[in-house]
Amino acid sequence: MSLPQRGENDPHTLDRTFLNLANEGYQESRRNRVKYAQIARECGLTNQEIADAYGVTEAAIRQMLKRAAAECGYCYDDSPKRGHYCADCGRQGAEERN
Repeated sequence: MSLPQRGENDPHTLDRTFLNLANEGYQESRRNRVKYAQIARECGLTNQEIADAYGVTEAAIRQMLKRAAAECGYCYDDSPKRGHYCADCGRQGAEERN
């Protein structure tokens, strides 16, 4: 005797679907949070000012920006990688920053 197959209307299938949707929303929010921190930094805000706005520590913002730079290859120090273009953030590595 085999167990019955779960259908599309099965509560477990629906639960997994909603969890997947929630995860997609979380990941999108995380990407936006990083993107807005990058933009704020490029506009001259300090890590501390961004941290205050996000309700986290300055170290958390520093780590967030460092991780984002490593993921896309765009440097946030004084020596951007020349010729690099990131399809995710749309930045050219040789761009001037203030």
